[in-house]
Amino acid sequence: MMTIKGYHRPWASAEAGSYGWRRVAVGGTVHDVGVGDLTLVAQAKTYDGPWQETERLRHYSGFAKYSMPSGAGTLEASLHAYRATWHPTEQIPERIIGTALCADVFCSPDPSARGETTRQVANIAVKQPTWRANVYAQFYDWSMLSNPTYTDPDGTSAQIKQFDRHWVLGLSAQKKKKLGNR
Repeated sequence: MMTIKGYHRPWASAEAGSYGWRRVAVGGTVHDVGVGDLTLVAQAKTYDGPWQETERLRHYSGFAKYSMPSGAGTLEASLHAYRATWHPTEQIPERIIGTALCADVFCSPDPSARGETTRQVANIAVKQPTWRANVYAQFYDWSMLSNPTYTDPDGTSAQIKQFDRHWVLGLSAQKKKKLGNR
């Protein structure tokens, strides 16, 4: 896994757009923290979309990396995390478009639908002239409450909860070896 080495100077960015699009991001590298450098990046964004019932996407993410010399190479430790919540708007059965329940493709027939996700990734990498190793762990959690049938007017009896939660662990190592008489 490769990530940015660092920034020469701190930076900030702000954006705004249609349908409640907002984004703020900041980042920078602090040099000489102990014997290494600390790079930090964070962002927050929102989006409501053109929907009858706003999507209310709220997304937050951050990244931190500490890099230091180790022997003839480097040791890097990083953490990346994000969290998002939203009101799902993408599931609209074609048969209900144009009815009293859903006037057009921007309708929100089930305002009780909800989604949320979290991901965290930790990584430690050692890079030396003739070898490198990397160990990482990732936690992922996603869930969404939705009503794919829209047959019940109050939107409760047909709701389903979809979810996915898992861990990913990994290790990689590589050794360079000279071949021949050189």
